[in-house]
Amino acid sequence: MPVTADVRSALEICRAAVASDAEPVPPSPDVECVVRRSRGCVAIVPDNRMGSLMRLVELEVRLDGVRAVHADEHGDAVARSPLPSRVVPIASGTHELRSVWAFRGNPYGIFSMSTYRLLVRAHHRFAIAEGRSLQLGIVAIDVGSITSPIEQRPRIVHVETAVGLPAGG
Repeated sequence: MPVTADVRSALEICRAAVASDAEPVPPSPDVECVVRRSRGCVAIVPDNRMGSLMRLVELEVRLDGVRAVHADEHGDAVARSPLPSRVVPIASGTHELRSVWAFRGNPYGIFSMSTYRLLVRAHHRFAIAEGRSLQLGIVAIDVGSITSPIEQRPRIVHVETAVGLPAGG
């Protein structure tokens, strides 16, 4: 998963804010920055690639038990592309990312999928070294084929990309 210019810029702002303990200014309305005492930065970047069969209606991502990203159809955030991202300063060590994706079937011809509602949960453990920046992509993909049961088709894949920015230093 490539690191976008917005995410790279947000990570640079995060790194500078961590170094100075200042409140960052996000580079884009799609990227939110939060500063706490930390030694590194992580960009959480959700990506919905489920296709037209299932529609994303809600997404919640938690980092170490704290809500990091939330989007639902009422706020219209799930309809936007890309989904809202968040850059968070983080202490070095091992962390846990949990996500819950809610999908609803789209009406599709004679075989309407609109009665289907799927809830997909995923978790991922990752480690971040002191002074490093990391992009964590959380990608919802459609696996299987037309003959696969709908309940077995969504899959969440986590993609870690080290970003060449030293954080805090």
